[in-house]
Amino acid sequence: MPKRPILAIKGTDEAPGDLLPDLLERLTDGTPALPDRRSRETPVGDDDRTPVADTTDIPYRRICQISYKVPGKNGARAQSKRGTGWLIGPRLLLTAGHVILDELHRGEPENLSIGLSIAPGRVKKGSDEDAAPYGIFGAARLSAHPRWLSECDRDYDIGCIHLDKPVPGRIGTWGFAAFDDAALVGAEVNIAGYPVNAPPESDGGLPSFPYNGMKAFWHRNRIDRVTPHRIYYDVDTSGGQSGAPVWFRLSAQEPPVAVGIHAYGFDPDEADENHVNSATRITPQILQTIQRWMKEEDVTEKAVADALPSPAPRDPARARADAESGRAAAVFEFRQFLRTTTGEESAALPRSAESGGLGPDAGQFAVTALTAAADACEQMIARLLRRCRVQQRLDLWASILTLVLGSSLFAAAQTDAGWLTTTLGIATIIAAVFSLIAKRMGGGEGGLMAKYVDLHDVSAGARLQADTIRHKMRQGADLTEDDLDKALASTRRLTKEKGWMQASDFLFPDGGIMMRLLGGRGE
Repeated sequence: MPKRPILAIKGTDEAPGDLLPDLLERLTDGTPALPDRRSRETPVGDDDRTPVADTTDIPYRRICQISYKVPGKNGARAQSKRGTGWLIGPRLLLTAGHVILDELHRGEPENLSIGLSIAPGRVKKGSDEDAAPYGIFGAARLSAHPRWLSECDRDYDIGCIHLDKPVPGRIGTWGFAAFDDAALVGAEVNIAGYPVNAPPESDGGLPSFPYNGMKAFWHRNRIDRVTPHRIYYDVDTSGGQSGAPVWFRLSAQEPPVAVGIHAYGFDPDEADENHVNSATRITPQILQTIQRWMKEEDVTEKAVADALPSPAPRDPARARADAESGRAAAVFEFRQFLRTTTGEESAALPRSAESGGLGPDAGQFAVTALTAAADACEQMIARLLRRCRVQQRLDLWASILTLVLGSSLFAAAQTDAGWLTTTLGIATIIAAVFSLIAKRMGGGEGGLMAKYVDLHDVSAGARLQADTIRHKMRQGADLTEDDLDKALASTRRLTKEKGWMQASDFLFPDGGIMMRLLGGRGE
């Protein structure tokens, strides 16, 4: 009796003739998915990964290489990392939860990964068409399972990246499904991703060649066992493949179906029988979470489209005049903003332009600057939350100390101990000063909370404006002076908020002595 899923989401269907010609997959019963192509199989051992011959074949073009950074702790520099993801929609890909929020920041959802760069079907290192045949994309926003965001529960290690623009339609999307235990145990599964280290491509190569996560590798083997939330298998993987799809085929005529998200290797200190890798299992509950992310993306795309007026015919001469008016000044200001905010204008702009078709014009500068503004706002929000916690603690402790010292001063004044009265008086004044600093720090708690709301408003507005400009560029509509003015207003507002944050950091800078003493080192 054929194995059927409990619950499934279909991907882009493809005819059997479109299936990969070089790497042999197997069906759930272990028979070859394409028996007529057995002679073309790349000869590999049961425990060895093999390089993907053509990442533009199905399903490999739907697997994405991810480069990202994990924010540092206590003022440390961000750490560069690699991961893998797979497309389930034009602007949506699934990956491991720890690609979205590293376990270093357990319970700190304000410290999500930054600087994400996503390349579907990447061939090698580089940014040209030979290296990234479908372009390079950024992240508009990130999502992860609530259990992962709150406690990094490994049974819910799954996340989602919402891309800054749709991928080309010819790439297609994955199907995925929830199966019962009997359908999974013993089935041969495939995993392909972008490991940092992988086997050499020739027998005479090094034992572990560092591709730095820029080359795709594949392997298959049987599922060893399952639990309600995890799948365990003897498939070779290594760092950088986290987030890769775990898939099989139900029949030679059906497309691949993903059943898990690869997330972990084994612990060398465990017993031998536990030396297997594992994935977050797609259960009916996980599948419903993914469906919510897909619906959120549909709603966002529709909202952006509905917010734009239908393009109307325009006089060509007037259109050219509008296009040229003020663009040089706008581009100059966007460049200055990128230099002062990120220090990476030369890298950020080409990365943004790689996935578009219009090149580095004013619109592309505006999108890059707005994205940088939103990212900077989110980092400032995290700093502001730490400052709020410190302000509350300082206010509480200083108020208590002032009350205790004031009472003691009153009692000492009734005695003849002049030295004690003087000492207590000085201490009371110091405590009162600290209490005043706490209340005035950034305008007090109410002021900090108001600033928190302002920063959220700047971030949301910048992302919406960036999406609106991208949509206009995709539709071939001209950008007006109003579009550029709104983008400039957002970047100017961010600059103003950044100046306020820096000016108010004189007593409580991140990583400073006061922040360390009061426990605000990155909570």
